[in-house]
Amino acid sequence: MNFAIPCSSFLTYCKCKNDDKKVFAVTSRKDDNDPDDDVVKDKTALLDQATSEVNTMMEGLSYDCKYQNKERTLDKKEIKANAFNLLTPIIIENEKLMGLVDTGSDTSFIDINAFTKKLKLNKINKISGSYNFLSHNNDVSRIGITDPLKFKYSNGIMFEHSLEIMKFNTGFDFDVLLGTDILPKMNIGLTGVAFRLSSEHSHSDTATDEIQILENINIDQVNEFEPDNSPAGTAEQRANFFDTIKDVLKKNQSIPVTSSCPMPESIIHLPTKEGATAYRRQYPIPHALRPFLDKQIEEWLKTGTIIKSKVNTSFNSPLLLVPKRNKAGEIVNHRVCLDVRLLNNILPPTFNYPVPLIRDIFDNLSGKKVFSTIDLSNAYHRFKVAPEDVHKLTFTHDNAQYSFIKGCFGVKMLTSQFQKCLAILFDGISCVQNFVDDCIVASDSFEQHAEDVKLVLEKLTSVNLIVNPDKCVWFQHSVRLLGFVRLCSNDFTSC
Repeated sequence: MNFAIPCSSFLTYCKCKNDDKKVFAVTSRKDDNDPDDDVVKDKTALLDQATSEVNTMMEGLSYDCKYQNKERTLDKKEIKANAFNLLTPIIIENEKLMGLVDTGSDTSFIDINAFTKKLKLNKINKISGSYNFLSHNNDVSRIGITDPLKFKYSNGIMFEHSLEIMKFNTGFDFDVLLGTDILPKMNIGLTGVAFRLSSEHSHSDTATDEIQILENINIDQVNEFEPDNSPAGTAEQRANFFDTIKDVLKKNQSIPVTSSCPMPESIIHLPTKEGATAYRRQYPIPHALRPFLDKQIEEWLKTGTIIKSKVNTSFNSPLLLVPKRNKAGEIVNHRVCLDVRLLNNILPPTFNYPVPLIRDIFDNLSGKKVFSTIDLSNAYHRFKVAPEDVHKLTFTHDNAQYSFIKGCFGVKMLTSQFQKCLAILFDGISCVQNFVDDCIVASDSFEQHAEDVKLVLEKLTSVNLIVNPDKCVWFQHSVRLLGFVRLCSNDFTSC
């Protein structure tokens, strides 16, 4: 059997005497006993940056976590080069080597000279076969593979991995070719790659993912109603609806933001084994985004979501700024999140309350006549963290440590815990369905809907869960829930 390894490898610069040549390679691996011809899949690629740009950037940038000159800024030329730079430093067996990211190769290689001279290793596990570059007549015999080597990468990433050994051409700027077998371990991936065009809406009966099955369902086949903009009833009926809910809504909005949910089931416990720890240094934050972070920290302090940490702790999680985009895909803001992946890794699966299937929510709403959706404001921040576990949600900002005393997005069992609390809260109330913090109220009549929504708001207010009126949709024929359309219907026929 022939093994084709698509490789933009060796998409790098081969330095010659007078000028630089770009070497494009597609690799095919085959066994010696394979009677078939080599399978070679041609692939072309272009690197946007000239050698001089890469070299300039590499000389100007420091890859250490701490920069000697913390006030240094990149010029436009460096920023342009860095955006598509594929060279990255990596530590293997405590030696710093240079790697080339190659998403076109499913195998990772190390130069034999780097292996023997820089790592000072000599054990090679022999393997038969050969590689073929570009043409059928350019075979290179396989040398072998290494034992598992110890890797260290940025942000404290450590793992072991075996590399294929090969003799690289002289003049390459890297020691290791990083293929797709190793990139996930380094937390390196591609973004913005479409796996399906937006115009493709086909579905098959074999689809198993609930979201995939339902994501393009629109019960309003004739587009009679516009979701979230199809007021139900007459003007008088709508006025009566808002008159019914206005007092309880006003009471809900008066809940202090510093308060928390009093339900015993809402207390967040983070049980970890004795001696377990989860510590990761804060990631570098771009200067342009620091005002967003400063503003969020100040807001969290005012709302009692975090406190300054006064205890020594072996826990620390870095903050992330995640872009928020509008419908046109433009970045309009940034959301500050805590990267608690290390903490999640040491938490046991203690909370597995099921989140409802979208299909079940749709079935339960079938035949209703009028709908409202209720959005909760900073829902997870309404749950308190058990005092003994507060230190486990610590982060560092401006040389000071802070800890979440209320829930933060990302803790793995919090979604299930929130779902269970609302299930307890809404027990026996059939007019409301919720998917975590998204609630939808459905009624058989316009008059009943006002009473149903009022009841749900009273329940939420009783446990200090604050509604975000700007994101609520009231008294509608058609509403969206998680991007799906639900219409007033009877067995999926338009009302």
